[in-house]
Amino acid sequence: MLQRMCEDIEYIELLSVAAKVGAGPSPPASSAAAKLGADLTGVDMSVLEGLQGEEASLVRLMFVGAYAMSNYSSTVGRVQKPFNPMLGETYELVRQDKQFRYLSEQVCHHPPISACYCDSPDYVFWTEVNVKSKFWGKSLELHPLGTCHVRLPIPGGGGETEHYSWKKVTTAVNNLIVGKLWIDHYGDMVIRNWRTGEECVITFKPKNAGGGGWFGLGGGSGKKKEEDAGVDNGGGEIAGVVKDRNGVTKWELRGRWDDCVTAYPVPSASSQSLKSIVLWRRHPMPPTAAQNFNLTDFAVSLNQVDDNLRKYLPPTDSRLRPDQAAMERGDWDAANQGKERLELLQRERRKRIVAEYERSRVPSGPPPHYGEEGSGELEIGEKWWKPRWFVREVEADTGEEHWRFVGKYWDLREMAGKEGKWPEWVVDVFGE
Repeated sequence: MLQRMCEDIEYIELLSVAAKVGAGPSPPASSAAAKLGADLTGVDMSVLEGLQGEEASLVRLMFVGAYAMSNYSSTVGRVQKPFNPMLGETYELVRQDKQFRYLSEQVCHHPPISACYCDSPDYVFWTEVNVKSKFWGKSLELHPLGTCHVRLPIPGGGGETEHYSWKKVTTAVNNLIVGKLWIDHYGDMVIRNWRTGEECVITFKPKNAGGGGWFGLGGGSGKKKEEDAGVDNGGGEIAGVVKDRNGVTKWELRGRWDDCVTAYPVPSASSQSLKSIVLWRRHPMPPTAAQNFNLTDFAVSLNQVDDNLRKYLPPTDSRLRPDQAAMERGDWDAANQGKERLELLQRERRKRIVAEYERSRVPSGPPPHYGEEGSGELEIGEKWWKPRWFVREVEADTGEEHWRFVGKYWDLREMAGKEGKWPEWVVDVFGE
């Protein structure tokens, strides 16, 4: 599940593009990730870097919106249930080519919540996976409860940043009783720049809006051809508007969340110097995707580990799950047995930790005051357990709860790589 969550950042270089809009010429080394994003979309970075004022601000907002929408592109044909993460399980990803460090943690078991944080010289991104489900008999609706956040540097702002936030749209899993399972996403995604008040509203249209068949195939506009008989008809259409601080629409977005999204200036926005901009394109799927759970090339790479990386990983990292390793080898019996063993270990570990908590009233976790930053930590989930790398707080702009990364993981990771061990409060969730 944590690696599935990480798939959302496949196109995170779009945030590097956004960070460079209106920033002026940048040294090539500082723009490596932005160049990847520019190569993906075909935009001219020198043109984007030279934008000024409101035009630059709105284009930055559109690229943030494109990144937010791109999270859904990996869901086409993905109806398999991922592994349930253990409480305290983590997953890290460091990509030098894209210039980011990413960490996620299963911070709560009841209710199940995963938190993640990704930082780069160009941006900071953090969010959580926390959903409320509703069963309709033939389908299952998933309503995300968490909020996604991005901070970008303000061009010429002397190190100051601006904050963007949005909530994900509703996801439905259809044909639970009969027929071929397929996934759809629908609703409005509102991306807000809290410094300027500008908004980007992206509407995900239901696949059956164009009269889909009984099995949910053939919906939408019908423009997207089915290239692989092993995959359903793909994603649906999106439409969007980008509004200035006064609520005036300056740009329109059109496309599909499984293909491409393009921005067009509205005719009344005569001050716009740009014509249409391709904001996002989906990478081609690997030739063997239909035989490999419709995984993208990025998703396939997430479980890779070599001896050098292994010495830095904590005993909580998803790459070390024995059941997942067995499934990768195609040994399904060992995978099922490994899954049952991990669940048994988790129940036994919980009994020990709860007994110790009832005796001492001290929850299992890092040292006291480990994650303090001046704001109040909120309780959620198990009182006997504290997440190792995140704390629950109220975010100032939205007024909503979020998971703040405490920032200690990477320092301890470096020490572990040299000394060969992590602190004792980093629990081995796979091998006890």
